[in-house]
Amino acid sequence: MIVITGMHRSGTSCVAGLLARCGLSLGTTHPLLNESRFDNEMGHFENKTVIAINEVILQRAGGTWYNPSSPESILEAGAALVPSITHFTHRFDGRLVKDPRLCITMPIWERSCFALEGIVFCLRNPMAVAESLARRDGFPIEVGLAMWFEYNRRFVLNVPSLPLAILDYDTIAEDLSEKVSTALSRVGLEIFPREVEDRIGGFYNHRLNHNPGGGNRGAQVPDAVWELYEVLRAKALRPASHTLTAA
Repeated sequence: MIVITGMHRSGTSCVAGLLARCGLSLGTTHPLLNESRFDNEMGHFENKTVIAINEVILQRAGGTWYNPSSPESILEAGAALVPSITHFTHRFDGRLVKDPRLCITMPIWERSCFALEGIVFCLRNPMAVAESLARRDGFPIEVGLAMWFEYNRRFVLNVPSLPLAILDYDTIAEDLSEKVSTALSRVGLEIFPREVEDRIGGFYNHRLNHNPGGGNRGAQVPDAVWELYEVLRAKALRPASHTLTAA
């Protein structure tokens, strides 16, 4: 099972749609959150069971998706959901799941899901994420930046020793087929860029990226947030170096 994750509003839905078109099945055994909405016109490509499990973990830990509790609380609360994750893994007939909350709950899934094969991590400029959250949810920019930092920091702390691809959503339109092909290769699926181009034709639309960020730093972005972004962005720019350590 390939996992797509990353901070909310970081292109995880777009990447899930692209990889699904390249042959990674989203499964038929569980319903999907996939209707077109104003915030994701092409769909979310999220497994509702995965969302529900992760939401229960976050809530039992005393937090929410926008204000997750401590890693220790997540581990303690998640222990009760191990049977649910194991049951899901046995029943799921797809190969691809996507949920930004997995940045926070990954330690529970790593412990419970025997089918994990690899991870595709979506990175986006923190200011672009904060602006997108402000547009969709009304969050102040500083709240969005704090969320970006926490999700990305937790992912670095939690990332399992599995094949990992990091995709920079801000630059994904540049050599799109090549980047998707490279990401697929890193998680064990070899599809040449020309075939990727044929499969994803018409799906990606750069106009749906309403908050392009690029590599620009907003004045409100704290040093710690920008430093983490630059570290992860450097990894995304070097496909051969997609390994992360908490240090």
